[in-house]
Amino acid sequence: MIRSGSSGFAVPLFEPEQAHALGQMFGLTPLTGQLLLNRGIRTEEQARLFLHPRLADLRKPEGALPMAGFGKAIDRLYNAIQKKEVIGVFGDYDVDGVTTCALLTDFLRKIGASVIPRIARRNEGYGFSISDANAFLNAGCSLVITGDCGTSDHDTLAVCKAAEVDVIIVDHHQVPDRIPDACALL
Repeated sequence: MIRSGSSGFAVPLFEPEQAHALGQMFGLTPLTGQLLLNRGIRTEEQARLFLHPRLADLRKPEGALPMAGFGKAIDRLYNAIQKKEVIGVFGDYDVDGVTTCALLTDFLRKIGASVIPRIARRNEGYGFSISDANAFLNAGCSLVITGDCGTSDHDTLAVCKAAEVDVIIVDHHQVPDRIPDACALL
């Protein structure tokens, strides 16, 4: 068992020799070596990819199940930018939703898109609500990108579809049994 400094948490060394060897390869402590082992990282190559990631090591999004809609999303977004459509960017009110909204809005504006950002409000709960969709409709949006939500917001997606507004959902949550009716789901 290794204790970590003043925090007092302990990590059992189930494989002390392997933890020491893996840590030593990268100038790390046996504790860090064990944490890597606990994550399923067992080889020098796996550790290198984890500890020193490079963009070239990322898998291509095309064809990967969670990103199967990537090409369609990019095409729709490109067309919206080319046609000077107003794009709504919606984020949930937690840190990943707000960050997604801020980064997408900033990027899209820098490449010349007309963007209206919107963040969920705590008093209305998580997710892309009908009032949010109506706000985007009233602002003239023809495309909405949701961040950190949207997979379960079927009623709101139906409002958008009825108004002929495409929605691209970018969400890391589990896809429910009922696939959302959106332009693309990432």
